[in-house]
Parts: sequence; structure tokens; C-alpha cells
Amino acid sequence: MFKWWFWLLVVDFIVLMWAGAMPAEGIYSTISLIGTAYWFAYFLVILPLLGVIEKPLPVPATIEEDFDAHYPPKQPGTAGAVAAPAE
Repeated sequence: MFKWWFWLLVVDFIVLMWAGAMPAEGIYSTISLIGTAYWFAYFLVILPLLGVIEKPLPVPATIEEDFDAHYPPKQPGTAGAVAAPAE
């Protein structure tokens, strides 16, 4: 969920930069107000809630276990097998 909220913050930042370059009248002030409300809500509400809601993945017992889970070991005699060095 953090990724979605973060990318929404990036879009909000770009919108706020654009709205800040426009005259302070008409729809631009409303867009700026909504963007600013999200900016503060992100840091004061959303991030603390994500820290409570999201739980990290369990830490593997060893690095080798994690590596083998992502890249299973190759069987001997298959393509890409490592040969013994020549003497």
C-alpha cells in the first residue's frame, strides 16, 4: 500500500508545483488547497497508519535460504552447470 500512497504524493507534488506557478485565482486556488491538504495528510495521517497496518516480511534464517528461494539450485548435468577446472 505504501507504493500507491507514495506515487500519489509524487503526483501531488507535481500538481502543487504547477498550481504554484499559476495565478492565485479561480480553480487554481482550489487545486492548491486540495493538494496541500493531501500533502499534510500524507505525513500526519497516512504514514503513521501505514506503519500500523503494514507488517514486514519475516526475516529468513540465512541468506542462503533466501537466495535458494528466489533462485533454485541447478541440477548437475543440466545446461549451465559449472564444470571442474582443468589441470
